[in-house]
Amino acid sequence: MSSDLKSQPGGHGWWGKLNAYQRLVFVVATLAWMFDCLDQQLFNLARSPAIAALLGAEQELLLFGRFPIAAGALATSIFVLGWATGGIIFGSLGDRYGRARMLSVTVLLYSIATGLSALSKGFVDFALYRFVTGLGVGGVFGLAVALVADTVPG
Repeated sequence: MSSDLKSQPGGHGWWGKLNAYQRLVFVVATLAWMFDCLDQQLFNLARSPAIAALLGAEQELLLFGRFPIAAGALATSIFVLGWATGGIIFGSLGDRYGRARMLSVTVLLYSIATGLSALSKGFVDFALYRFVTGLGVGGVFGLAVALVADTVPG
C-alpha cells in the first residue's frame, strides 16, 4: 500500500490523496478541536485565580448547604456534564440538520460562552457559562469526527 501512495501524483502519503474540499474539512475540524481543547486547558491553568476572584477569598462552596467542595472542581464537573450532554444533543442535531452546520453552531456556542464566563459576577453564572461551553465542546468532538469520517476517504 505504501508504494501505491507514493505513486499518486500531487503529494506523498495520505495528505496528497485528498482533494481541496477534503483538506478544507480536515483543517476546519482540526482547528475546531484545537480551539476547544485550548479553552479547556486555559481554564485549567487559570482555574484557581479565576474562581478565587469570583468568590472573593472563598475556595470552597457548600454543596446542599453542608458538604464543602472545591469550587474549581465543581466548575470542571459542570463543564464535563455539559460536554457529555452536548455530544448527545448535537450528535442528533447533526444527523438531522447537517454536520457542517451544527459544527459551526457548536464552535460559536463554546466561543460565546467562554467569552461570557469572563464577565461572570459569581459562581452560579460562571457555572452556567461553563456548562454551555461544555455543550459546545461536546458537540464539536462528535460532529468533527463524523464530518471527517464522511468526507475523507479511508
